[in-house]
Amino acid sequence: MRSLPFAIAIALSAALLSVGPTARAAAVSAWPAAYDTGLRAAFAAEPDGAMPDAPYRQLISYLFTDALDHAATDGSRIDQAGAPSRHGQAIDAMEGFTRLAPVAAAWIAGGRPREIVDLRGRHIDLVAWLRRGLVAGTTPGSPGYWGEMHDLGQPIVEAADVARALWTARAILLPLLEPKEIDQIAAWLGQVARVRVSDNNWHLYPVLVAEVLRALGRPVDDAAERAHFERFLSFRLGHGWYSDGPDRMAVDWYNAWGIQYELGWIRRISPGFGGAMIANDLRDFALDLTYLIGPAGIPIMGRSVCYRLAAPAPLVAAAIDGPDRDPAVAPGLARHALDVVTRYFVARGAFSDGTVTQGYCGADLRVLDNYSGPSSCLWSLRALTLALLAGPQMPFWTAPVEALPVERSDFDHPITSIGWRVIGRQADADIRILRAGANAGTAPALDTLEPYGAWRQLLSTILWWRPYRPANEQAKYQLPVYSSRTPFCGCLMPAGLDKAAAASAPSP
Repeated sequence: MRSLPFAIAIALSAALLSVGPTARAAAVSAWPAAYDTGLRAAFAAEPDGAMPDAPYRQLISYLFTDALDHAATDGSRIDQAGAPSRHGQAIDAMEGFTRLAPVAAAWIAGGRPREIVDLRGRHIDLVAWLRRGLVAGTTPGSPGYWGEMHDLGQPIVEAADVARALWTARAILLPLLEPKEIDQIAAWLGQVARVRVSDNNWHLYPVLVAEVLRALGRPVDDAAERAHFERFLSFRLGHGWYSDGPDRMAVDWYNAWGIQYELGWIRRISPGFGGAMIANDLRDFALDLTYLIGPAGIPIMGRSVCYRLAAPAPLVAAAIDGPDRDPAVAPGLARHALDVVTRYFVARGAFSDGTVTQGYCGADLRVLDNYSGPSSCLWSLRALTLALLAGPQMPFWTAPVEALPVERSDFDHPITSIGWRVIGRQADADIRILRAGANAGTAPALDTLEPYGAWRQLLSTILWWRPYRPANEQAKYQLPVYSSRTPFCGCLMPAGLDKAAAASAPSP
């Protein structure tokens, strides 16, 4: 009898892995394969010196094509196709808007045209798109209302992106909002100060929201903001690195796409926030980060690996104009980091059917956390969001590219505050993270991908459309070595990628 749940779990896993990500796509017209092929070709092509941001412009049109295909009538949600999260469809669809909103706001703030044309030929006014979504999502009683906030609720996280988008596009957006609409948006955001947050990087969300409200002349709970920030500082390990909560061993790429990203935005909104310590941490982390990025990928470890394209975000933040612009991080180096990471993952299926895929390379539910729904992976756009703040004529886009450390020479770079050695090998661009006590020659043990724990496997598959994988959960933090060329979560080239695009980037 023990073999029965095991067999059922295998069958369900196989079925859901193959059909789950597209199960809710039937309501819209078919997504042309040519759109995906065209995007891969754009990033595989030689850079255009006259328009270095051209592939990213195409990416914006690509993303908003799917956003319009799946948008709610009032614009407050985008119900993308994909495997659902544990939060439910309403939150999943909310993330479709809230996680794309900062991208639109940065596009506008960077001085680009407010109207774009998507791949289906539809004209989209991004300012109007933002306004509609923000108003509908924060109007109590409306069908699109994002709801009241509760302790540990996902809307706490999304509020930070709502506030970020509002502040970023404020110069053009606020004059278009009626006073009562600004009041209701501010009231919805203000709830963040009154609810309990997860004891990790979430402490930064109430801080960011408070700084946006303060910048807009709204009342702020100073004591609540101070308590959150002081708690966050208790996670500081030194040299720009933080643990993601009280567990001092919980150190991973959230430092790049969650922690330093938020700190950079807080200081952009409120220059000088946190004083010299936070400014120095941003600089120190950015310099360490240069050793962790190369054309053969990144040495991924930890959770939320579907945010993989956002790895260069702190480098971009340090290189663009703002309170933390640092001459130690050249614009050409930061842009090259953005380019190599984006090209690597685009060639391997990071974008499909108009959005960011739920996996590491392409769609791969075996490595997806159950809090990540169809639109969660849009946080992969965080480095691009910062890059778009720089106008097309700014040094970030126009300066000559500069090689990353692994492209210049071999290196052995210690990060003593977290017990890591980062070893780079110029010959094949491999970058490895060696945790304290590990052997430099040890290769990461790839997950065998075999199901384990039949009943738990079955339950996970039924509830979350993804198999339970304890080996992967352990591998997130427990391997002695992590390698860019052999990622612990695998890097499966999805079927259907054209051979030319697949061959355009180094193989893992």
